[in-house]
Amino acid sequence: MKIGPKFKIARRLGSRVFPKTQTTKFSISGSERGGKTGGKTGGRGGRGRGLSEYGQQLIEKQKARYTYGLKERQFASYVAAARRARSRSVNPVAKLFQLLESRLGNVIF
Repeated sequence: MKIGPKFKIARRLGSRVFPKTQTTKFSISGSERGGKTGGKTGGRGGRGRGLSEYGQQLIEKQKARYTYGLKERQFASYVAAARRARSRSVNPVAKLFQLLESRLGNVIF
């Protein structure tokens, strides 16, 4: 999976999802960066409202995708497999992370 600018992605997601972004050079919160939250308008468009519920869900999904190094289609197939397991009285979220943790690349890492 080709990633691109890791620091920029990690800053956008608000989480250290890549191993190299866990340095002292990289900081997530605005207070650690001297109180600046970004741009002329103060970050997130300068408005006083936060992210919508959909936006929060999207960021959480992207965090999981980048943490496990999956493309969108691969992640979708894992989600589908986890949802199929729901019929056997298994929590689909727990099943999803069980499937992701059992991937060979993740086991080796």
